[in-house]
Amino acid sequence: MRQKTVNLKVKTSFNSENEMNFRLTGITEKEIAALISEFKPETYYNYEGDYKAYYMYPGLEVLIYLLEKFNAIFLQDYKYLLYPTTEVFPYLLSDNRVVVITGGGASFFKSEKEFLKVNLTNLNLLSKRTLASKDYPISRIEYLPGNKLIFFHQINPIIGNIFKNLYDQLDKKEYPHVKFESKLYKISDGKIYQHYLNNNAHFVYRIEDFESLHQKQKIVIRLANAQRNGKISQYGFSEPTMCGRNFYNDQFVANIDNLINKLKAKLALVDENLEYTRKELIKIENRIFSNLITDQYANELFLPVLAYVGNYCVENFNAEWSLEYDKTFDSWVPDIIIGNPIRIYDKVLIMFDPNFTYVSFENKLSNYLSGLLNKL
Repeated sequence: MRQKTVNLKVKTSFNSENEMNFRLTGITEKEIAALISEFKPETYYNYEGDYKAYYMYPGLEVLIYLLEKFNAIFLQDYKYLLYPTTEVFPYLLSDNRVVVITGGGASFFKSEKEFLKVNLTNLNLLSKRTLASKDYPISRIEYLPGNKLIFFHQINPIIGNIFKNLYDQLDKKEYPHVKFESKLYKISDGKIYQHYLNNNAHFVYRIEDFESLHQKQKIVIRLANAQRNGKISQYGFSEPTMCGRNFYNDQFVANIDNLINKLKAKLALVDENLEYTRKELIKIENRIFSNLITDQYANELFLPVLAYVGNYCVENFNAEWSLEYDKTFDSWVPDIIIGNPIRIYDKVLIMFDPNFTYVSFENKLSNYLSGLLNKL
C-alpha cells in the first residue's frame, strides 16, 4: 500500500522567501508536529553538528532534530550497494527505523528489513560487485567422494549482512554437521547462505550442493570421532584432504608425463626441459605465485605440481610412487614413499591455499624438500 506523503513547507534557500515542499513519507503529521513541539527552531540556525549536510533549507530543523534524537547512524554499506552514484543517504535510527534522505525529501521505513524488501526488488544481490580489496563474488570449489566437484560463491559481506536481515536463520538441527561455527539461512532461488563466524566469510550454495557437502562433513566428523576413540582401523585407509582431487584414479602414475606437460603449458615453460633440481623447483614456485591463487587455479595445477614434485623426490631421494584406495571417500590417493608415505600432497596443497601465508621459510616447498634431503 502506498504510504501517505507529508509535505513539509521549507524555504528554497536561506536567502529566499520562496517556498517548496520537502516530502516526507512513512511518517505521520502527528509525529512531525510532536517533534516540532520539542525544540526551538532558532537552536539550529547556526548548526555545525554531524548532520549539517542535511540542513539544506530553512524549515528542515525538524529533520536535524529527529536525526539527533534517534542517534541516526549512517548506513555506509547500503549507500555503497544501493546508491553508489546518487545523492541518497540511508540512516538507521535508534528505534530501528530507517530513514533515507534525498535532496527533495526523506522516506521512513518501519525496520531495516522493510527498507531492504522495498529497495532490493529489482537488484540481483549475487551479481558481480567490485570492492577495494576483493572482487566479489569469488568462485569456490569443494571436492566430494567419487571425484565430484561442487561450485559455489564467496560473496560480498555487505550482501551477506543483507541476507541475515531478510531471511530467517535455519535451525541447527537441519544441518548438525556444518563445518566450523556458522549460521545458515535459506534464501530465494533454492540457495543456502552460510556465514562463517570465525573469519566473517560469507558463502552461497545451491541447496543440493550444500546437502552433498554436509554429507561429506558428516563422514569427516565420524572419522574424527573414531580416531579419538581408537576405532579408526575399522575404516581402513582414509584421507579426507585428498577426497575427490585425483580424477585420474588408479591411472595417476601412468599419466605423470601428461601432467608435467600440462604444468609446462600452464606456466609458459613449454620450450624448456624441466629438470628435477632445486633451481628448477624454485622457478616453478615463482611462476605459480606470480599468479592470483584461486580455487580454479588450484584445481588446474594441483595434480600437475604433485606429479612434478613426486618425480623430484623419485629422482633425488631414491623414493617411489604409491597409490592407495580410500574406500570411505571413493578416491585414489597418490603419495611418495621414502621408507614410509610422506604425505607429499599436504605440502602441495599448502601452496594453493589462499588463506595460508606461503612466504615463511619452513613452508616453502623447495625448502621443505631440501630439509628432507638433508635428513636422508
